[in-house]
Amino acid sequence: MLPNPNAKNFTESLRSARKAANMTQKELSLAAGFFEGMVGLYERRVHVPEPDSWLKLNKILFPHSELVAPSAEVIDDFEDAVSLTGATVEEILEELKRRGFAKVTLGTA
Repeated sequence: MLPNPNAKNFTESLRSARKAANMTQKELSLAAGFFEGMVGLYERRVHVPEPDSWLKLNKILFPHSELVAPSAEVIDDFEDAVSLTGATVEEILEELKRRGFAKVTLGTA
């Protein structure tokens, strides 16, 4: 099973599991119903999969496991890691940087 996407070893684990399954990034992306470059973005930590995407990846890469849904602990980790409700602008910018954005521009409407 893949670790939580916010774990340090997620990208390496995803890449290793994909290669063990003899799949390209494009093949895995399309098999999961993503656009063809999404797995590459996950492997470079440009994007972090949501729980439903994480589950799809696990079902494809580990078809014989009995995984049917992310555990409560994994869901809690997802919610803690991606919730920006009540976050300051600085916290939001830090989260965007963590997700791989090099530049963020804020404007007024």
